[in-house]
Amino acid sequence: MAGAAKIIERHGTPSLIACDVSPAPEMAQKLASYFSCRLYCPQKEIREEEKRRIASEAGREIGGSQDKRAEIANNHERDAYAAAI
Repeated sequence: MAGAAKIIERHGTPSLIACDVSPAPEMAQKLASYFSCRLYCPQKEIREEEKRRIASEAGREIGGSQDKRAEIANNHERDAYAAAI
């Protein structure tokens, strides 16, 4: 928990912690509490197919090039990005 908070703090203070599953994992709840910010979790779990679609569309919206889509390097980053969107 402390390690995750330090990494996040290097980039600033979040106003929202988001996850892609419901209910929210305990770690997400603790991080939201630590930063005194809102916690978002979807009403139902986001399916893997939907996460892929979100990540693919985001790559086109960011810059429309393959280089931008390559920024989402693995399934964990894809899931985090889908939660954020």
